[in-house]
Amino acid sequence: MRKKSIGVFVVFADQGIIDEYVFFLAEKLGEILETLIITINGVPDSEDMERLHRISDEIYVRDNVGFDCGAYKDTLEKYLGWERLENYEELLLVNDSCYGPVYPLYEVYDEMDGKSLDFWGITEQTPIRGSHYDTNLLPYHIQSYFIVIRKGMLQNKAFREFWKGLHVSNDYNETVAFFELKFTQYFNDLGYTSGAYVDCAAFCRSTDVSQAYVFFDSYKLVSEHRCPLIKKKVFLFPHPLVLSANSGETAQRTLDYIANCTEYDSSLIWQHLIRKCNPGDLRAAMHLDYCISSNQLLGEATGKKKALLVAHISYKNLIEKCFEYIKKVPLYIDIIISTKGDENIEIISQYISKLNRKNIKIVVPQNRGREISSLLVACRNDILKYDYLCFVHDKQSNSGTPYHTVGQSFMDILWENTISNTVYIENVLEQLETNPRLGVLGPPAPFVSKYFMVAAMSWSNCFQKTKELCERLHLSCTISEDVRPFMLGTTFWCKTDALLPLFNYEWSYEDFEPEPMRTDGTISHAVERVFPYVAQSQGYYSGIMMTEEYASIYSCNYQYMLNGIIKNILLEQGIYEFRNVNKINSDLIVFCRQYEKLYIYGAGECGHSCRSYLKDRGVDVLGYIVSDGKRAINQTQEEVYELSEIECSLDTGIVVALNKNNANAVKHTLEKKGISNYIFYEV
Repeated sequence: MRKKSIGVFVVFADQGIIDEYVFFLAEKLGEILETLIITINGVPDSEDMERLHRISDEIYVRDNVGFDCGAYKDTLEKYLGWERLENYEELLLVNDSCYGPVYPLYEVYDEMDGKSLDFWGITEQTPIRGSHYDTNLLPYHIQSYFIVIRKGMLQNKAFREFWKGLHVSNDYNETVAFFELKFTQYFNDLGYTSGAYVDCAAFCRSTDVSQAYVFFDSYKLVSEHRCPLIKKKVFLFPHPLVLSANSGETAQRTLDYIANCTEYDSSLIWQHLIRKCNPGDLRAAMHLDYCISSNQLLGEATGKKKALLVAHISYKNLIEKCFEYIKKVPLYIDIIISTKGDENIEIISQYISKLNRKNIKIVVPQNRGREISSLLVACRNDILKYDYLCFVHDKQSNSGTPYHTVGQSFMDILWENTISNTVYIENVLEQLETNPRLGVLGPPAPFVSKYFMVAAMSWSNCFQKTKELCERLHLSCTISEDVRPFMLGTTFWCKTDALLPLFNYEWSYEDFEPEPMRTDGTISHAVERVFPYVAQSQGYYSGIMMTEEYASIYSCNYQYMLNGIIKNILLEQGIYEFRNVNKINSDLIVFCRQYEKLYIYGAGECGHSCRSYLKDRGVDVLGYIVSDGKRAINQTQEEVYELSEIECSLDTGIVVALNKNNANAVKHTLEKKGISNYIFYEV
């Protein structure tokens, strides 16, 4: 413990929840500080508040205003007061935007104690000048998630004056500009010296390129530089931006290194990611597709596990094909065959009699809801007895296609990637067993024939129905129409616990539509899409499973299809980077060329991306517009104008380049001022 040291740890009670990684970080901060103040933005539940009281010396609860910047300011000025701070020789400002520490914090302090600095941080950023920032030079700065201020600066009047004059904003970009970018430069200009535990010279080689190394080079940070704190955004960055920096490998590599080479409990990271992320986004960020061998066992035989296979067979002509797979199921796995019709039952009974097993039976569901009601009604009581469950069903849909092989291919995708053979089944169970947070695995969605469009239309008209189902099951999940579901086909392996809310619900046949069932928009189609959200609510993530054969098939097909799309569509639209795919707007360039004067409303990253997009198409803009009073320190007068400074005449056009929420607010502002010559950059 460092004598005469005080720390302000800012925590966000997200929906009243404090995540486990925060408690761990607080405990480690408490071990190194004499006094730990936890400032909470928002109000946590009583149990979490009690736990924080046991960890900290004091707790200050405030409204969630101004991010960490506003919390630091209020804690120093309103809660602690400057006179009290005079009793300390060192102040730490830290927030919960990081996981860790993955290495002991005393290592950092031991090294930094040997440096004659007035304030320091863990990471720093050299000046940046790049295409996303045009001519603006972002200054050198200590990154504000962890800043230590020493006595000479802490007890100086200038330190108080900085906080007194600090503008607090609920806009993230403004907060960065007014606080993080300004803090270091402000005190460096006054003669105070600064530095960082990690020398960013190893990452930032030029002012012409934005390295963003704390996000996109985190593996090197943790493996080579023993950086103790890892930013959450390493795992939470929007994937289009990630693909602008690398192939998406960094997050998983970083997490694997933390899990295998440090003493930090990586489940703390998984727990937070599962709670916060849409399952589809998490799959992309952590590339949760599993190539599972059907030729070689990955581990020991899993014969002691209580596992059940439920296979629904509707079509008489597919019974033989289904039993080619069923006979390969390990003997310790119990089997239920659900089917309807005397002829089907007779044929299936004959096939069962040829199998050398007694743990197989037939159930006969009512003629409603097809395979879904078979699973959730006819087999419900059996399912709850098992630790692991596999569900698979036959498929024969060829509607709207001239080839009978389309339905055959769809069924092959479902069965080959679910119960290909004994080895494959054992290896799927091994994956579920050895990955404690993995709850559900499904086969890949088909892209053959008319199913090609499933990539963009997998919600179909089922989003609202699926959302209502989540509410009916009382799920705590992150479901969004903007992120498509990645499991289709109602075929899966799971830990039974991962889908327990679905299985525990008192389903009846009357919940499902009678035959002939509609082709879309029913409760059955909602159930088909809900599995990853149920698993998320239970604290599990979901992924895709493929045999080695299908991993090769899909990889080649994806590349072939992508090449065709790039060549025939994207290049024609001037799209050279994936992050700009959603910016395609055929009316945008036509709009811009109508006006002599053109401005971009929004001076943030989206605005600069828009300017680059327009410049590539020969369209020049006069500058950026921001709302009145919103011009940040790093924005030059020549480039950035407040709205009231612009004369919006008939020859003036405005391109609104903001996120959806801010864009809607600006639309209202423009219309209130009678300005109609505007268009949105993002579609």
